[in-house]
Amino acid sequence: MRSLTVFLTLALFAVLAVAGPIPDDARDTVVHYAGYRVITFTPESDADIALIQKHLQSKDLTLQQWTRILQKGTPIDIQFSPSDLKKATPTLVDKVAHTIKIADLGPIVDADYEHAAEVDRMSLHKRQANIFTAYQPTATYLSYLQGKGGSLFTVGTSFQGTTIQGVKIGAGTKKIVIHGGIHAREWISPAVVTYIGDQLLSNTSFSDLTSAFTFYIIPVLNVDGYAYTRSNDRLWRKNRQTNSGSSCIGVDLNRNFGYQWGGASTSSNPCDNQIYRGKSAFEAVETKAIANFITSLGGVVSYIDFHSYSQLWMYPWGYSCSVAATPDEAAQRAGGAAAVAALRATNGVSFTNQRTCQLYAASGVSNDWAYGTAKVKFAYAVELRDTGSSGFMLPTSQIVPSGKETTAAVAALWRYVKNNS
Repeated sequence: MRSLTVFLTLALFAVLAVAGPIPDDARDTVVHYAGYRVITFTPESDADIALIQKHLQSKDLTLQQWTRILQKGTPIDIQFSPSDLKKATPTLVDKVAHTIKIADLGPIVDADYEHAAEVDRMSLHKRQANIFTAYQPTATYLSYLQGKGGSLFTVGTSFQGTTIQGVKIGAGTKKIVIHGGIHAREWISPAVVTYIGDQLLSNTSFSDLTSAFTFYIIPVLNVDGYAYTRSNDRLWRKNRQTNSGSSCIGVDLNRNFGYQWGGASTSSNPCDNQIYRGKSAFEAVETKAIANFITSLGGVVSYIDFHSYSQLWMYPWGYSCSVAATPDEAAQRAGGAAAVAALRATNGVSFTNQRTCQLYAASGVSNDWAYGTAKVKFAYAVELRDTGSSGFMLPTSQIVPSGKETTAAVAALWRYVKNNS
C-alpha cells in the first residue's frame, strides 16, 4: 500500500475540523435488531397483494419494507420485529408464499456495529490502507480522495451542523455531480462513489474524461444519518432532523426534492421511517444544499444518485409512468444501456436499465429534480448490488467488485455523454 504523507494527516485534520460537535444521537440507545426477521413474499394473486398491503398499513404493526414493488409474481422483502412476527404469522406469513431471507438480523447488525467501531479505532494509516476492504467513516473517504489529488469543496451544512463535503476532480468545462449515502443505511454507495473518484484520480485510462469534465464527487450526502447507522441504528434511512409537533426524527431526503413533491410513494407522517416527505419541499437542509450547489455550478451535464439495492440503472421520470416520457428519454436510455453493458462485461453482473417509475412511482426524488428543474440531461438514480441475498448488509468483500463494475459503467456512460451533450 502507498505510504501516507504528512499532507494526508493534515488533510484528515482539515476534514475533521469542520465535522462539528459530536451529536446528541451518539448517546442514544443502540438498536440491536435481535430476533428481527426479513421475509421475502411472492404474491401470486390480487388477494395476496391485498393481504400484504393490509399488514403494511396496519397501525398495530411496525413492518418495514426493504423493497417497495408490490405486484403479482414480484418478490417483496419485508422486515418483522419479533412481536410483529408473532402477530402476523397466522394472518400473513402462513397465507402467502414466502422464503426467509434473514432469519435473525441481530447478529448481522451487531457485527456491522463492531466493524464500524473497529474501523474507527484504527489509525489514519490503517484506515487508508483498508479504504476498500472496510466501510469507512465519511471523513476517511474524503481525506483519501484529497490525498490522491482531489480538491476538497463544501456543499453545505447538515441539520446537526456537520459540513457536507466532496472532492473536485478534473479540468473540463462540462460538469458532473455524483453522490452516495442519501439513504443512511446503504453503506455500499459511499464506498463505490469513493472508488469511482479514486479511479478518476489514479487510472490514466480515464484521462479523456478528466480532460472533458470536472467531477464533483460527494461520498456521503446524508452525513448525520450515515454516522448514526454506524453507532446507533444500522438500518436508519432518513436524515436526523427534528420534526415540529412530533417526537419522531428525520425526513427521507429522496422524497424531499422540489419536483412533483408530495405525490406517489411518500408519506405525510413523520413517524414513517421510510418515506416521510417532510412538511414542504426542500425542508431538509441537505436536499436544499445539494440543489443549491448544483444550481450554482451551472453547466452540469450528468448527475447520479447512488443507492442500494436491486441492480438498476434508472432515468426520469420517477413520479409517474402515466405521463409522457422525457424529451430526452432516447438519449437517457442509450446512456444507461452503455452503462449496464459495460458493467455486465466487467463481472458478469446484470443491471436493468429503465425509467425510475418502473421500479415504483416515487415523487420528490433527486434525479427527477435534477432533470426537471436543474435541466441536467443525463440524470440517473442507480441501485447497486445486490438483488436481495444480502440487501443493505452487503459484505465488505463486495466493495471492490462493485466499485470496478460501476466505474466501468460510469466511464461508458460519460463517454456517451461527452458526445451527446
